[in-house]
Amino acid sequence: MNSKLSGRLAAKLPVLPPAWRQRWHAARDKAAARWRQLTSREQALLAALGAILLLALVVQLAVRPALNDIARSGTELPRLRAQAAQVDAMVQEAQALQGAVRGRIPPAELGSELAASLAQAGLNGEHAVAAVADGADPAWDLRVSEVSAAALFNWLATAPAQFRLSLQSGELARSEDAAGKPVAARLTGTLRLVATGEGS
Repeated sequence: MNSKLSGRLAAKLPVLPPAWRQRWHAARDKAAARWRQLTSREQALLAALGAILLLALVVQLAVRPALNDIARSGTELPRLRAQAAQVDAMVQEAQALQGAVRGRIPPAELGSELAASLAQAGLNGEHAVAAVADGADPAWDLRVSEVSAAALFNWLATAPAQFRLSLQSGELARSEDAAGKPVAARLTGTLRLVATGEGS
């Protein structure tokens, strides 16, 4: 089997002209003869020199390009950070403008705007907005049922301020399944949002 494999490999390898093969064998034999004539110390020195040359080749072909990439990344990183800071500033400015626009929404239309904002918040549950007229400032009751706790808290962290509203009170509890067992990360209850007085 080994002879067959060797024959196949030999058949696939390119065949050198006879003159080239003779030169190759002669050079190989000459180098081997010179190597045998060297002392152990000289052989060790040549081996060390070969290792140094191999290391230099590895550095040139592999390490140096990697170092160049690192250096290029170091010069590009401040520029990328500056661009990220500009994007953050633009986002904050857009949010401020959005809040200013929403702050000028008439109270009669604010309920529908709140409902639309909730619909985009990914609550994955039932929710409803109802206007309340039992106080000096306009207010709205937000009723939620089996909504995502994380999505609701994320909405409460940003949306009311954009509408110039504040959370006055709230009663939330974990939702329950048909067997009366609490459902993880699901909330049911009522929240009251009141106008802050600016722009209302």
